[in-house]
Amino acid sequence: MAAAKAEVKAALERKEKEVKAFAEEKEKEVKDVKAELVNVTEIKEKEKAGLIREFLDKEAELRRKAYELEARAVEAVKKVADNDELWKQKIILKESELTAQKNELLRYESLFKETLEQKGREIKEAEEAFLAEKNLLIEKLSLKDYEFSAEIAKKEQELSVLEEKSKESETEWQSRFEEQKKQLYSRLSEKDEASFKQMEEIRQLIVKLKTEEDSLLRKEQEYQSFVFQYETKEKQYKKLLEDQAASLHKLEEDRAVDFGRGQERLKSLESIITEKDNEKRRLETELNIRNGVIFEKEEKLRELEISMRRVEHDKQLLSEDLARSRAEVSRVKEGSLYELSGIKEDNERLQKALTEKNITIEGLRSTLAKLNEESSKVEREYNLENSGKASILAELERVKAELTVLKEHGQSDNLASQMNDKDTIIRSLNDTISKIEKEKAAIKDLILEKSKAEEEKDKELKDLMDTVSNLTEDKNKFEFKTKELEADRENALNELSAAQNELLRLQAEADNLKVAYEQKLEEERKNLGLEIEKVKRETEEFNKTSCLQFDAEKNRLLSEIDRLKAELITTGNILEAVKQENQMKLEEQKTAFAEEIKKRTVELETLSLSQKAAFEEELKKKEAELNDLSLAQKTAFEEELKRKTEELNSVKDEQKRCLEKELNSKIESIVREKEDISRNLTDEINRKLAEKETSERSYEERLTQLKEEINRRENELSSIKSGIDANLSKLDEQSKYIEEIKSEVEAAVNRLKTAEDEAAAAKEILKSKEVDNQKLQVELGGLVTRSEELSKLSEQKDIQINIITEDFNGKLEALAEVLKVKEKDLGAAKEKAADLEHRIKNDYEIKEEELKLAIGRLQMQLKEITGRHETELKAEKQKLQSIQAEYALREAQWSSQKDKEKETRGQMADLEASYMKLKKDGSDCASKFNLDLENAHSKIAAFENKLKESEEKIQKLDKENDALAAQVRKEMEEKEKLLKKHADIEKSLKALGNSLKDLRNKLGIKFVLWLWYPNEPRA
Repeated sequence: MAAAKAEVKAALERKEKEVKAFAEEKEKEVKDVKAELVNVTEIKEKEKAGLIREFLDKEAELRRKAYELEARAVEAVKKVADNDELWKQKIILKESELTAQKNELLRYESLFKETLEQKGREIKEAEEAFLAEKNLLIEKLSLKDYEFSAEIAKKEQELSVLEEKSKESETEWQSRFEEQKKQLYSRLSEKDEASFKQMEEIRQLIVKLKTEEDSLLRKEQEYQSFVFQYETKEKQYKKLLEDQAASLHKLEEDRAVDFGRGQERLKSLESIITEKDNEKRRLETELNIRNGVIFEKEEKLRELEISMRRVEHDKQLLSEDLARSRAEVSRVKEGSLYELSGIKEDNERLQKALTEKNITIEGLRSTLAKLNEESSKVEREYNLENSGKASILAELERVKAELTVLKEHGQSDNLASQMNDKDTIIRSLNDTISKIEKEKAAIKDLILEKSKAEEEKDKELKDLMDTVSNLTEDKNKFEFKTKELEADRENALNELSAAQNELLRLQAEADNLKVAYEQKLEEERKNLGLEIEKVKRETEEFNKTSCLQFDAEKNRLLSEIDRLKAELITTGNILEAVKQENQMKLEEQKTAFAEEIKKRTVELETLSLSQKAAFEEELKKKEAELNDLSLAQKTAFEEELKRKTEELNSVKDEQKRCLEKELNSKIESIVREKEDISRNLTDEINRKLAEKETSERSYEERLTQLKEEINRRENELSSIKSGIDANLSKLDEQSKYIEEIKSEVEAAVNRLKTAEDEAAAAKEILKSKEVDNQKLQVELGGLVTRSEELSKLSEQKDIQINIITEDFNGKLEALAEVLKVKEKDLGAAKEKAADLEHRIKNDYEIKEEELKLAIGRLQMQLKEITGRHETELKAEKQKLQSIQAEYALREAQWSSQKDKEKETRGQMADLEASYMKLKKDGSDCASKFNLDLENAHSKIAAFENKLKESEEKIQKLDKENDALAAQVRKEMEEKEKLLKKHADIEKSLKALGNSLKDLRNKLGIKFVLWLWYPNEPRA
């Protein structure tokens, strides 16, 4: 019993502490509510003051903006007056900028070539970088896969560990539950039946206490409902304040809107002025576009100048080659004359030797026949001697014996002399035979060399005749092209005169348009000044009325706010008094409850067996609940595992997709860049290839024509040799005709110069005109420059024709001289051959060594002559090839010049079309200007209507403010009623406090027992 009493005392002390803590918390909450109310009132006051300040700041800003708009309108009027002078200055600046831009473009061309090379390098580097990035990304993907697989394995291990832990926790819970069961049964066995009876009585007391508690809870709920009603009313009051602030904001916004409309009107006027400025800017942009077109034309002209410079450089190179060739021809002439004199002497000497040799050859032929017969005999004898050596030896011995006999007799001297004579004759015959054979072989070689030299000379003559025919054809083509140039020049002059006439007509039209435009601008300025004055008056009147109304409303709202503050303070004091009373009542109830609990501690020992059975049933229920909880935990844990695995898989898939998307995006961007670069490069390459193919085709066609002409001329060489003199006379006639053409060209050049002087004078007159005329002047300047360039091109072409004719004449003269020299060489060679034959026929007695030396000299001279002729032929062939290449180049240049002339004509047509567009644009601008005036008048009328509407809105808002004031009065009356109700509730709360004190006295230990056994039935 003592232990039970000690436990009950401890429980009572705990409960008292909890009640005290609860009371302290309530006090803190009440204090917090009071502090919040005070803070809310202060915040509202600050917000009101801030709103009033913002309103005043906005009003000041609006006034400042109105003054700024007035100043802007005045500045805009000044700007319209100053725009004309600025326009002229801008055009002068634009001309200077154009010259600077031209210089920059030349620099950019050089930079463009360098950038093309750099782009090629960068493309290679980008490809290498792309491959490297690709490999890195592939490695990263493999690493990411490996990491994901490792993470999945870790997560699976963690899941297995968690499953094991859950199983262990289940076993622990079961063991703990069984231990608690055993402890409870042991406690129940120790208790007596008397204690169960006392418990039933205590429970009945607890039921009574609970009923009393329910009544207390109801009273607390009523108190809370009263507090809730008070808070709702407070919120409604706050809403009213917010609505009033919103109405003030609306008034401010409406006034700002009205003021903004006035500003919009000013802005519309400013927009009209800006539109006019935009029109001027548009005209400026069109001027810039025209200047850009002129700049492109100037670039094309520069390209033509560069090509002409190249042609001039090529001409200089050709002239240098001509000078060199002439020097070589003169040197060759001098050398050939000196060689001819030597060759003539050699020929004469050789002819004499040939005649002598011919005579000797005939004698030798007769001797040869004899020698052949003797040699045949000797051979027979030699064969016989070889066949019978023994017989010969015997005969030799016999002859020796005879010789000895003859010597003895004195006849041996004659035989020995005869034998020696025979031997010497045989030896001399053999030597002469060998020499004759050698001379025969040398003569055959000479004949072959002569035939070869004649064939080579025939070929050279054919080639020379081909070059002559080609040069005549080239000359005819150049004459035809000069005629075409003259026709083009005449057309250009006609176009120039027509353009000048059109310029004069355009100037007159531009003057008329300018006068009309100035008149319209003056009318617009007057209208704008009147509209600005109207807007100023309206804004001043509006500001005056709005300021008075705003001051009145502001004072009224401030008085209302002060009144509401006083009401809030009174309500706060009432709430504090109510809370203090409630706290007193709660303390009294606590003391009464503690006394009742002390009384009921004695009755704890009477407990019944029925309560024991109920307690066991409750234990079984708890076991079942625990099992259900364990199963539910298992299912929840498995679901969480599944969800986590799915989340891991989804995260892995998402990361893979992100990486794949990044890879694909990078690959696509790189592929696109590569495709763009490759397309640009392929387009440029195709364009260049097409140009090359066209040039190659023209060159191949020309080559085929030349080949056909060569084949045709090979058959006509014999007839052309006889007609060279006639062609030379014709060439003289053609040179005379070219001189006549030159005189005509000079006359045309003089005409062009006079036309250029007239154009320059027209330029100086046009420079004094205004902006609209300057556009057309720029176009005329382009035409004049084109005519000047055409004149320069014509002069350059005349110079080219003169140089070509001189080259042609010089080459023909050189060819004629070469032909004469080669004919002389042929005659000299024939003479040498005749001399050789004469010497061979007549001079048999000339020494063989001299013959050999002469033949060797002849061979060396022939070789030198043939080598020299070969080198000359190669040089002439190279010259012919260079002439053909020059001719192809010039043909390409002529075609490019024709294309450029076509382009200039097309540009002239474009300029005419643009002038017609300008005319149309001028008429459209006039119509737009009239429409803008009408729109401005309509906007002014709409603005006046909006002002009327704003005045009507202000009247409506005044009415609404009156209605709001009436509502505020009604709400104040309702608040007074609520305060009365609040006093009644306080009285009831005091009564409740007294009843709580009584309950505290009645209640004792029953309340603590009920807390110790909460699951027991209350009734």
